[in-house]
Amino acid sequence: ATCFFTAPIFVCLFATVILKETIGWRRVIAVCIGFLGVLFIIQPGATNMNFILIFPLVAGISYALAVIITRGFCREQKSFSLTFSHNIFYACLGLLMVSLIPSLPLSEGLRDSNKFLFMGWVPLTKDILLLIGATSITHIIAMTATIRAYQNADTSLVAPLEYFYLIFASTIDYLVWQVVLGPTAVMGIFLVVTSGIIISFREGITKNSQNKDYE
Repeated sequence: ATCFFTAPIFVCLFATVILKETIGWRRVIAVCIGFLGVLFIIQPGATNMNFILIFPLVAGISYALAVIITRGFCREQKSFSLTFSHNIFYACLGLLMVSLIPSLPLSEGLRDSNKFLFMGWVPLTKDILLLIGATSITHIIAMTATIRAYQNADTSLVAPLEYFYLIFASTIDYLVWQVVLGPTAVMGIFLVVTSGIIISFREGITKNSQNKDYE
């Protein structure tokens, strides 16, 4: 969850590289803090490095690219059109992955250790349909609530609140799976959250300054 929330860090970096926007020294420091937090979590070079954490990090990078593409090249497009095309592409990609990944020539040991990725198509039992339904409903509620929040409040106020997700994720993880975070992971989470909050507030201050200059 924390690796995915590195997205604001990459938004800053991509805005500078792709959109040629200028970021101040405070956001540069925030990006460095967030990167340090990621290193604490993934622990590259350590014997207990968890390579699977690369995937949510890639997800955060991809999400950041989507934000930059939308902000820089799709401002005139209708929101419904973007949402519709996104979900169609998402469904097609999921269909391709579920069909393609299980057919890859991989070792049995790798398949057994990652059954969720390589199981392919499975019968839709009542339990699976119930889980899919529950996931769909909670996802719709979450996305709708997030959109409404950003529509009715300043981004700099709403964005930091999204980090409560990490608190809920850690709590539910403990209650359901009895997973207890180690001190290194806690430090990494703290650094990533600090970085994201600094970036969010600086975005808000910059936006307000630009609005005043315009007025």
